[in-house]
Amino acid sequence: MSCPIIRPVFDNVRNDDNESSMIDGLSISTTTENGTNNYHKTVDEPLNYTKYLKTDILLSALKCLSHTDRSDDTSPPVHDEHFFILIHQVFELWFKQILFEIDSIRYIFSNNDNVAPFLFDINLRLNRTANIWNMLIDQLHLLESMTPMEFLEFRDFITPASGFQSFQFRLIEMKLGLTDQHRSAYKANHFTQTMFKD
Repeated sequence: MSCPIIRPVFDNVRNDDNESSMIDGLSISTTTENGTNNYHKTVDEPLNYTKYLKTDILLSALKCLSHTDRSDDTSPPVHDEHFFILIHQVFELWFKQILFEIDSIRYIFSNNDNVAPFLFDINLRLNRTANIWNMLIDQLHLLESMTPMEFLEFRDFITPASGFQSFQFRLIEMKLGLTDQHRSAYKANHFTQTMFKD
């Protein structure tokens, strides 16, 4: 069902060419497809939610690689791959925020002889980071809704990709002080040899 408020406006859409349209004198840019396969028009007007958050770019980043019928590349993806990708993309977004908070604290310490005036901000940012970690740990429980057999339905489509290769997670480890002597080797290799292997 279309929105009863906006429908009368879009009933007045006039297509002058394939690149843009006009609504009551307002220029409408090219129609784009967002990540939920819905089409929307971006109006050349003040900032809105979609433009500010770039939801079209964000939502279109989720691309499944699997196929329910392995002999048919046009078959739909395995259902749980969508969920699996989304969980990990959300992790990466939160890792970005954690790095942002850590970097801001490190900046305060490296650029101020007296950090006392900044202790309130430092405390807030550290607490925020800790709360994000707690939320991410809770989020791992969501993966338990996917059985090992359901995971195996698409696992070979994404091999050799692994959460072990998360660059942001490794940055967080290093910025929080994890040194090589305290890092466990994976199959007797330094983590960079495993992460950046072609």
